[in-house]
Amino acid sequence: MPTIRLRKIIIKKTDSAELTEGAISGMIASLDDPYSTFMTKKESEEFDDTISSSFEGIGAEIGEEEGHIIVVSPIKNSPAEKAGIKPRDRITEVDGKSIKGQTTNQAIKKNPRQKRNNGFTYDRTRWRRETDGI
Repeated sequence: MPTIRLRKIIIKKTDSAELTEGAISGMIASLDDPYSTFMTKKESEEFDDTISSSFEGIGAEIGEEEGHIIVVSPIKNSPAEKAGIKPRDRITEVDGKSIKGQTTNQAIKKNPRQKRNNGFTYDRTRWRRETDGI
């Protein structure tokens, strides 16, 4: 009977958690669904920190669409509603700083919510698709 010899060759040390995150991230990306996203443990923790203080700020639910941060809905009687912010408005600047290319989490993290009644400035672009009928 012949003898089989196997050699262990390590090209790169890998971390099983990194491999798992990469696999899951790839699976979610392959869905090509704008409403499905994967967050690493660190991103999830940052998101949780953001959510824990989510009721301060301009008072609007925001999301991402076609690479832009959009208003999903202003909260009733919030500063956003009082300022005339409407659903589907694109938020392009916060306090004079461009947020172009940022995800919602990045924009919130880099432009932290202010304490109540401190005011804010923003720049918005009214944008509607042709199918919106506007």
